[in-house]
Amino acid sequence: MKQCACAIVYWPGMSKDIRESGEGCADGNRNAPRQAATPLLPFTPPSSPFKAVFSDFCDYKGCHYLVIDNPLSGSVEVLSSTAGTNLASSAGLVDQLRFFYATFGVPDFLCL
Repeated sequence: MKQCACAIVYWPGMSKDIRESGEGCADGNRNAPRQAATPLLPFTPPSSPFKAVFSDFCDYKGCHYLVIDNPLSGSVEVLSSTAGTNLASSAGLVDQLRFFYATFGVPDFLCL
């Protein structure tokens, strides 16, 4: 509820007002999901660089970025493309991943 409101409006004391509104809503509290936290999966470090990589695709100031993290070496690769170009689509994401694989090899594990 708070994240939705913060994306649209702001007023002083907003967090407190939203929390109090949520705590005081009997229907909302009765129907709220009661899910246990998902346990973390163990991560086994890879045996060599670029065997396991983590990535994210994001937008910033009119550019799209594919950020790829190699946890074994601590290196980060950033591939960018300008919005509105053929690299700023899903096909562009695939092309950027192909470029990365051609440079460093195909990882055994890729987390997007």
